[in-house]
Amino acid sequence: MFIGRRKRGFETPLDRWFRSELSGYVREMLLSPNSACLMYFRTEAIEAMLTEHRSGRQDHQRLLFSLLTFELWHRQFVGCLEQYPHWMLSMSSQPIGTS
Repeated sequence: MFIGRRKRGFETPLDRWFRSELSGYVREMLLSPNSACLMYFRTEAIEAMLTEHRSGRQDHQRLLFSLLTFELWHRQFVGCLEQYPHWMLSMSSQPIGTS
């Protein structure tokens, strides 16, 4: 029966979820004004990735999952950007990947 079969991982339907049910949630988490991702990554790159994935032109599920995981981790262990003084946020005016 199943005894001789190789072990298989459990696949989640992230691709479909990120295109439908969770698309608004992911967009809000990654692009909200207090998003940590906006401190480290270009807004235009995140927007393009979300648009390409939602339209089906590209499969960015792994990158989107990584960004979402980073955002949730940052909010949990570093803190929400609303908690930082304004002068600290201005230090991040040059996100990674723009040099």
